[in-house]
Amino acid sequence: MKAQGSICVCGYVHSYALQTSQAQTQGPYRLFSTKDGHVISSSVHDFAQKFPEAESKILEWIHLGKLKYREILFNGFERLPDALTALYDGRNVGKIIVKSAFAANLQTMVVNV
Repeated sequence: MKAQGSICVCGYVHSYALQTSQAQTQGPYRLFSTKDGHVISSSVHDFAQKFPEAESKILEWIHLGKLKYREILFNGFERLPDALTALYDGRNVGKIIVKSAFAANLQTMVVNV
């Protein structure tokens, strides 16, 4: 990283479960302490106007086999703690899905936290 440069940090959710000192020494933020760098935050919501176009393209790529995805499936609501652990321990390489009998008859279930 260039002195006083910028860096984009993406896919760092696994660090949420680390102790503060571990996150600072193992993650990309360690670069800032030695290079006086900075982060400019960004959110997926900044690109909300592009969601319909992106969804269309992504579905096309999946159907054409140009884009592949992986799922980790946990059966049963009682497996929710295991799914959460998988999110942070490095097993998460795609989507983590918890299949619940409660939601079996629903087409789509959206949970707002």
